[in-house]
Amino acid sequence: MKINQLKHIIQYLFENVFNVTTSNIRHFKFSIENSTSLQSIIKLILSHINTIQLYSIKIKITGDILESTLDEIINLSNKFSEKQQQQSNKSFKNLVEFKIIVHKCKNHQIKQNQLLLNNKICHFDVSVLNHTNK
Repeated sequence: MKINQLKHIIQYLFENVFNVTTSNIRHFKFSIENSTSLQSIIKLILSHINTIQLYSIKIKITGDILESTLDEIINLSNKFSEKQQQQSNKSFKNLVEFKIIVHKCKNHQIKQNQLLLNNKICHFDVSVLNHTNK
């Protein structure tokens, strides 16, 4: 699938499916192999963060993408934290879990990336994996 097609599909989902209260879809999991696509998706999530009816979002990225989009991921983490604080008074909480899974890391990058993420991102779960096929 081409990058533009993926962006349009995900944009459609965020604008027409994930923000509808009657939707039964509560979990969204996908894999990205391009930092430009991840940046676009992060912008989509940020622009719809107040209307998303999802319970969880999981994104699988490579170590290289993590390094090139770290600032955007940190910004998303901060916005996610703000959203969670705003929801603390509501009985229904949407977007409770946001997880980034980093794979295809070189062995020397694994610890470095995990430490970097643990120090900068404390509002959602980030896992760094050392195998390529998970």
